[in-house]
Amino acid sequence: MTSEIDNAVGVDVGGTFTDFLFLINGKYSVRKIPTTTDDPSIGILQGLRELQTDLSRVAHGSTIATNALLEKAGARTALVVTEGFKDILEIGRQARGNIYELEPAPPNLLVPSELIIQFPGKLTTDGEVKSYVKEELYKTIIHNTIENKIDALAICLLFSHKNTFFEAKFREVYEEIKKELTTITLPYLSISSEVSPEYREVERASTTVLNAYVGPIMSTYLSKLEKSLEQLQSSTSPPTLHIIQSDGGAATRSQIEKLPISTLLSGPAAGVNGAFSIAKAVDEEQIITLDIGGTSTDIALCNKELPYRTNLVIEGIHARTPVVDIHTVGAGGGSIAYIDTGGALRVGPRSTGSFPGPACYGNSRDLSSPAFSVTDAHALLGRLSQDHFLADSLKIDISESERAADPFLSVFNDRFEVAQAVIDVTNANIERAVRVVSVQKGFNPNEFTLVPFGGAGPLHACDVAESLNIDKILIPPSPGVLSALGALQSGQTLTIGQSILRAMDEKNIHSILSDLQQTVEIIRDRLRSKETRYRAVLDLRFTGQSHEIGVTINNADRTSIEMLLVAKEEFVERHGDLYGHSGYDVEIANIRVTGFFETEFTSPKSIFSDRRADQTTPIISEYCNAIFHGKSERVPIYQRTALNPQDQIAGPAIITQLDTTTLITPDWMGRVDIQGNLNLLKKGR
Repeated sequence: MTSEIDNAVGVDVGGTFTDFLFLINGKYSVRKIPTTTDDPSIGILQGLRELQTDLSRVAHGSTIATNALLEKAGARTALVVTEGFKDILEIGRQARGNIYELEPAPPNLLVPSELIIQFPGKLTTDGEVKSYVKEELYKTIIHNTIENKIDALAICLLFSHKNTFFEAKFREVYEEIKKELTTITLPYLSISSEVSPEYREVERASTTVLNAYVGPIMSTYLSKLEKSLEQLQSSTSPPTLHIIQSDGGAATRSQIEKLPISTLLSGPAAGVNGAFSIAKAVDEEQIITLDIGGTSTDIALCNKELPYRTNLVIEGIHARTPVVDIHTVGAGGGSIAYIDTGGALRVGPRSTGSFPGPACYGNSRDLSSPAFSVTDAHALLGRLSQDHFLADSLKIDISESERAADPFLSVFNDRFEVAQAVIDVTNANIERAVRVVSVQKGFNPNEFTLVPFGGAGPLHACDVAESLNIDKILIPPSPGVLSALGALQSGQTLTIGQSILRAMDEKNIHSILSDLQQTVEIIRDRLRSKETRYRAVLDLRFTGQSHEIGVTINNADRTSIEMLLVAKEEFVERHGDLYGHSGYDVEIANIRVTGFFETEFTSPKSIFSDRRADQTTPIISEYCNAIFHGKSERVPIYQRTALNPQDQIAGPAIITQLDTTTLITPDWMGRVDIQGNLNLLKKGR
């Protein structure tokens, strides 16, 4: 819904910090506090308590579903499958992630064998009912889950994407029992025809189970958070709570409670959304986003539009849900360095987290051997201001970083060499990750602008850009809270997909158009707004292929036969570009339509300094000694708020602000644009 945002806050919960971007009475402010890992809502409420104004909206990038999966802390889940398909998740696709692994680890199963229930009702491949069952069986299955204290129940029956007869009956009986047993909490119910109504049984079952596995935890969290937000308000009207989905759009609490799986990449997707909007405002539409937080680095390539995909694999578990196409590696400011059994230096994926955090934060003084992190390496090399780190909100203790580095002196000559090696390994890990989304997909990184953000992104930007031959870097005004900005500006989205599986020829083209239009009408009926816009993705392939390429149609509510034929030709051309051959009969596998609202949003501008007209150069706050290429140099430190448009800063230089620290290495030059972005260019180019 097109609406103006005010008196709102964007919140991004990271592994180390929780970031806030406030928009109060048309003015922006930012805040960072340590993440309360056990219950992120505690940190969120802590960050909101100091506000003197009631909020109209809270947009929240959530990690609840992701953490539940990674930590194996989800609900006790049962699964109902078609008789004879009990081992569907264990057998899977029989694909081996590592073909040289002689004894591959068993698949990561969220449902134990004893909690998989076989259902005798069957459909034919065309969706016709082959074997009926008595209604009593549905009731028995649901009552048994209640008696056995099952937290969540997943239903995935063969060919239910063709006919929802059996699965719809499960929903009907479940709702009847729910009305009868008002004093008993029924298991969370996840049904494949509601969660992922597309063909490919393995992925549909995996997605449905994962949705059930995280459903109860997400529902409990949202209920608690919403009640807490109500208590914070002095007015009678509580703020609207929106959770960011993996496609970068926002959703209501009721949407997320039905599809919690849609939040698996919530925070990272919001970051890409924010970065792309900042870049578009200055006509930079070909960007590579570099989001380096405390525990990981998230990378996306935007070639004039946000990149999307429909399949996600986390911990070996398939989730079929729309996501921004992001590649993640375990490299962040809190990533821990260690020497492996072969004597090589490794960095990550283990992280120090929000507590104790890097050794230089001073929370590891009681430990005999604190972990040495990437942030500690930067501190030892003089790249973090001891007096102005995070705008004076946190004092760093270099002596603790030195103590953490000491165990590495048996391998390295001195602490500075340790620190530089840790930075080099981290940058190499990030460089490889950037190549995955660029070079491996046929893109030249040199043709893109690097947009670093997150707490550590601007510290690594110059080194990463140089290794990839990228000439330009764009650092937003508030890079450390850009994911919170992306959350705040996200409009509501709703995606519905269906499998249609037919040749995309003259005989079927009208029925394909009819299916697409019906999907649009379903979304129109649910969102009930004249201002909803629509985007469709057609999964196309050549006859005989088993994998598709998605082709986007904008303004999908006005799709015509001609537009479908253009999409078909675009697929043929893209297939030729990607694989070097094309020209066969085309068929369509799935249609996926997204309805979305847009918000009237003005990105936050830098608060420029009020220095006198005769002061034409930025004021240097102080100097420090920093090490580059093994040599110590005297480096000026600037405050980001002291910079004005057209200011130029020659590297080496350090720029500090509340949410991050920016490092300009010796070979780079920085210039501030009218939007407050800091543009970095290689010297001599």
